[in-house]
Amino acid sequence: MSILTQYIDKLKKHQNKVLVLMDQIWVSGCHFLIAIILARWMGIEAFGLFAFIWMVLLFVSSLHQSFVAIPMMTFAPSKSKIERKGYFNNLLSIQIIVAALSFVFGYFFCFFAEIFFPEWSLKEVALPTACFVAFYLMHDFLRKYYYTNDKVLYAFILDLFAYLPQFLIIISFYLSNNLSLYNAILGIAFGYAFASFGFIFSPFFKQKIKINLFSNVLSQHWAFSKWLIGKSLLQWFSGNSFILAAGALLGPAAMGAIRIAQNVIGVLNILFIALENYLPIQAAKIYSKDGIKTLTEYLKTISLKGGAFTLLTASSIILFAKPILNVLYGTSNAESTLLLKGFAVLYFFVFMALPLRMILRTTEETKYVFYAYAISTAFSLSLAYPMVKNWGLAGVILGLVLAQVIMQIFYLYVIKRIIRDTPLKAKNKFPTIQNSNI
Repeated sequence: MSILTQYIDKLKKHQNKVLVLMDQIWVSGCHFLIAIILARWMGIEAFGLFAFIWMVLLFVSSLHQSFVAIPMMTFAPSKSKIERKGYFNNLLSIQIIVAALSFVFGYFFCFFAEIFFPEWSLKEVALPTACFVAFYLMHDFLRKYYYTNDKVLYAFILDLFAYLPQFLIIISFYLSNNLSLYNAILGIAFGYAFASFGFIFSPFFKQKIKINLFSNVLSQHWAFSKWLIGKSLLQWFSGNSFILAAGALLGPAAMGAIRIAQNVIGVLNILFIALENYLPIQAAKIYSKDGIKTLTEYLKTISLKGGAFTLLTASSIILFAKPILNVLYGTSNAESTLLLKGFAVLYFFVFMALPLRMILRTTEETKYVFYAYAISTAFSLSLAYPMVKNWGLAGVILGLVLAQVIMQIFYLYVIKRIIRDTPLKAKNKFPTIQNSNI
């Protein structure tokens, strides 16, 4: 057998893994490039308003993940083929209702925001924002549906159909001198709508709207997700309170600068996503076989290796912050350079929290993750306004880093107690799937 044949056989064997990686690179790459294009072509202030609307989308998306996507990916694999079909038919009805509610939320949120920030004129983009939020959730539902049913190729094609039109529309608006915040949001919403409707009415999606088990599926999802929803709310406010304070006190240009820094650092998300997919399974096996001590040693090794890579990457970004911004966005200043360096530091701390949370997930002590986010959110809501008011963008970075440090100190305290109280070996103790979702 030739080397080429062996390579092809290996590729076929790991086809889904390769497709998952390709899909994630495609989606992350598209978000990265679209943010660069909009920042360069629309200007920092208009891009700041887009960043604010993106934060609203992430807020709704986090609730959608907790209530629809995560339960779906947990419940569906355990069902028989017949049960799964009925489950998805009823879940499709729930998803459409959730998307409709998100449309209403997105529309009226822009009017509500106009009361506090009349100079931002968000009322003018209420309709495209509502479409953006609703169709993004429909697209995300279909993507997770295909992943749940082990049809990764369909998910990849879905993402191709979602993002290619976005690029074409944005470029067309720019070339015709019509690129505005309104048209940018509308173009992105169209891409998600095009992919969603194209697949829902295609032979690749065989589910139909039914409500015969609607109340059963609804109650099942609510029972599973009510704590996840609370955690999502805490996580969103913990991570975004300082950014919202920056927008309120310093204006949309500050939010645009923050989003630019986040976008550059976002390249590290590929490592985080890979570890989130790999670590839970390995950690569960180690804990089940050898107990808490071996688990902590394993995750210490991951922390050292992954931390070294993250530190090296973050250090490189800090060292070359100005030329990176010049190449990607065509300009840089003291504030944008400070933000990029600050977010590089922040992402190092974000990585170091990952193995700590993994210990709590694996030992089924996920309530402490919820408590950690509650403490971090209390800190952020209490001090975001005064820190940003007194120290500006430096206050944003300092606040976000301190919020992470507070959470990690709490994790370390709890983990130390768990190690002390847990037998050296946990026999036949395998964490339940749902508890790994917090």
